[in-house]
Amino acid sequence: MKNNTKKYKVLDLFAGAGGFSYGFSLVNDGGKKPFEIVKAVEIDPYACKTLRGHLEIENYNKGKIVYEGDLTKDQIKNKIIKDCRGKVDIIIGGPPCQTFSLAGPSRSGSRKMREALKEDKRNILFKHYLELVEKINPKFVVFENVKGITSKDSNDISGIDSKNQKVIELICGELKKIGYELRNNKFPDHEYMVLNAADYGVPQERKRVFIIANRIDKESVLNPYPEPKYGNNCLRPYITVSSAIGDLPSLLPVFTVRSFKNLKKIDFVIKNYIDYLLKLREEVSKLRNNFLHDEYMAEFERLISIEVNKYKNYNVTYEDVLDFIKKANKFLKKIRQTEEYNNSSINEYYLDNEIKEFRTYIKGDAKKLTLHNARTHNFRDIIIFTLMKAGTTSAHFFTENSNFYLDKKLKKQLQKLYPYDSSKHVDTYVKHSPDKPSKTILAHLAKDGLRFIHPEQPRTFTPREVARLQSFPDDFYFYGPMISQYKQIGNAVPPLLAKAIGEAIYNKLKNSKKEDRKEVAPVYG
Repeated sequence: MKNNTKKYKVLDLFAGAGGFSYGFSLVNDGGKKPFEIVKAVEIDPYACKTLRGHLEIENYNKGKIVYEGDLTKDQIKNKIIKDCRGKVDIIIGGPPCQTFSLAGPSRSGSRKMREALKEDKRNILFKHYLELVEKINPKFVVFENVKGITSKDSNDISGIDSKNQKVIELICGELKKIGYELRNNKFPDHEYMVLNAADYGVPQERKRVFIIANRIDKESVLNPYPEPKYGNNCLRPYITVSSAIGDLPSLLPVFTVRSFKNLKKIDFVIKNYIDYLLKLREEVSKLRNNFLHDEYMAEFERLISIEVNKYKNYNVTYEDVLDFIKKANKFLKKIRQTEEYNNSSINEYYLDNEIKEFRTYIKGDAKKLTLHNARTHNFRDIIIFTLMKAGTTSAHFFTENSNFYLDKKLKKQLQKLYPYDSSKHVDTYVKHSPDKPSKTILAHLAKDGLRFIHPEQPRTFTPREVARLQSFPDDFYFYGPMISQYKQIGNAVPPLLAKAIGEAIYNKLKNSKKEDRKEVAPVYG
């Protein structure tokens, strides 16, 4: 390719909040950005607002990039085809795939529920994706989905004629049928790849299926495989939870008082009330130096001390605990969120180069800290968060020889505090390890955060913390209520993983001898 400054046009389908497209926009070749996101299509209104916030920031492109609409509707599809056919080099995207997940009702629910989910329209969204690929005919296609797609039978889906094969095989077959090469240069026998985001500098264990397909030269050009740069077999260690979010100011959650008397296991909480308050005070005292508003923390600790002295020789009632919670919330409401960085507590000098590099990237151009808000939790759960050891799940409470819970008294207390049926599921609570990448960030965060407990603070992750664990920088804003923010973040392709894929594709495009040298016309309107 003679002109290295050429812009490759990218169409992002089922774009969500735009992690995929943002990652492609991060690719840099000597100060030049080789990819231009010309269209992004999404149905969720809050996600569309997020997309506009980072794709339509220039006056000339306002209202011209983001389509808010349903890709299954002919009107929307025809408009995209009209605007993009012959003008787009790359299509990226991951059709929503909840029914393909290995965890959830489509796999483990009742027979009746599984049968009902066969009719779920999300099952066949990939067909609309493939239809657009065929009509627009880009040079490259990047398809993303959950690992469950590799074991999902087409027989389990209504509306598919091809039976007795896995959905992933069906998709690969359709792409080959319309002229695409799917094999890659690292594993030439493979037509799809499973990539772990942690291997590409994302502080999160997240394995997803990707198909990279090209039509440059089917006979000789294999697809690029993004080479891992982090992990046990690489020079760079994984980016950990602590490295990713450890510099953020500490927060405490507000206690929710809704249905307090009907809270499961509340009798056991009240029975051990003083012990739990002492443990809570001990835990929050360790965080004192990382709170921005120390005066409120001091008041909260003082309130706990008063409560302990008041009831250490008396029986405690529901009303007593509820009264304490209401008093405590006056202070907690002032330290549950912040828009300030706690720069005074950060000593960057001793950090490894990889961590310094990540933190420079992750702070971006942010002048203030957004979305760092702790969600509310009930008193019982906050006690469970406090007592749990980092790097464990509630399944460890019930494990016979758990090395994490050698203290039998503590283990017994956690068993008694556990509010769910332990014969059906025991891994409801997950307290992350500070010294490893996080567990997979999921959209389930929109419902509750019990699988995403902070390793050092008695609460679950804030939207900004999970955004960082997904490798979104602090100047990337997610619009909508907190529930929508969690959903957008959990569903996104991590930008640093997307960047690695974009770099691999760009290098292949740049170095391909048989690339079509005709300049692509700019896209307008």
